[in-house]
Amino acid sequence: MFTVNNLIPLVLQQSGLDKALLGILVSCAGAGNILSGLWLARRRAGSAAHGATAAMARPALVQAAAFGGIGLMLGLHAPHLDLLLPAMFFVSGTLSARYAIALNVYMTTHFPTAIGGVSGRVQAWQNAMILVAPLLGAWVLDTRGAPALMAFAMLAAFGSLGVFRLLQAFGGQRFLEPKKMPAGRKEAGKGDRLEN
Repeated sequence: MFTVNNLIPLVLQQSGLDKALLGILVSCAGAGNILSGLWLARRRAGSAAHGATAAMARPALVQAAAFGGIGLMLGLHAPHLDLLLPAMFFVSGTLSARYAIALNVYMTTHFPTAIGGVSGRVQAWQNAMILVAPLLGAWVLDTRGAPALMAFAMLAAFGSLGVFRLLQAFGGQRFLEPKKMPAGRKEAGKGDRLEN
């Protein structure tokens, strides 16, 4: 997402589409996000409610595949792009909401005593991606074109999930947990407060 979002106007321009379509695409993505969020909020149960990794991975993978599909449409100059792209962005918006909710549930389920520190570290990683991804996306768009940019976004998402699964398999997700204060220092701190 971070690779593509800010470059959509240039993608439309390179593909010979009216840049005014950008407003429709953003609105469709927002509508999908809102409707999906409301629907998920009404659900009483489901895999996302239990912090399952698959509940977080599935929407991310399908959203990445959707970007790959958009790249294919642009590369093949598919007819009726002015109708197909809004539909694809609507689907992308629904998946974005599912992923965001599943990620929050995953963190609260697996890191219940350290949710503040974990959220901060996840936010730091996302901010780093926001800094780097648009630069890479702009380079791909300038050198390879819009279809390649969408394919790159898809592969980057698949690669990120693969790295996450490797970290999870080897216990690497512990890096998310903030360092715990030694018990001795905790007790000393309590004593100091009592003396004061």
